[in-house]
Amino acid sequence: MRKLWKFYRYCFELENYLLLVRAAGAALHVRRQLSDNRPSPLLSAAIEAVERVYLSRQPGWVISDYAKIPQFAHLVTNFPYTWGKCVQHSLICYRLLNGYGMPARVCFGIKRSDETGEKDIHGSRRQIIQISL
Repeated sequence: MRKLWKFYRYCFELENYLLLVRAAGAALHVRRQLSDNRPSPLLSAAIEAVERVYLSRQPGWVISDYAKIPQFAHLVTNFPYTWGKCVQHSLICYRLLNGYGMPARVCFGIKRSDETGEKDIHGSRRQIIQISL
């Protein structure tokens, strides 16, 4: 019961609640902007979406820890069911980080399946946060 109460308090802290709402909104926006709705979209669809999901710094958006953004992006791409993978996650983080005033960019990579030879796009969560000082 104590853990549940702690989780409840964490979720409904004003900063976290606002981040959750903004992450859900960013997820909906990303989903609408990706012309390819597969979990791993085509590279061309992902590249086209980058410019459309960009969000300039929003006045009044404040966050105490930028590390919360990937956590909430992961939450919204996996709840109530998994609808996206690393590309969607990266685009949501990209939108939110820029909206909170943290300059970010998206890095995509392509890997080839050894068995089928097909190419698969991969958005890097590790490289998305690149701070300009």
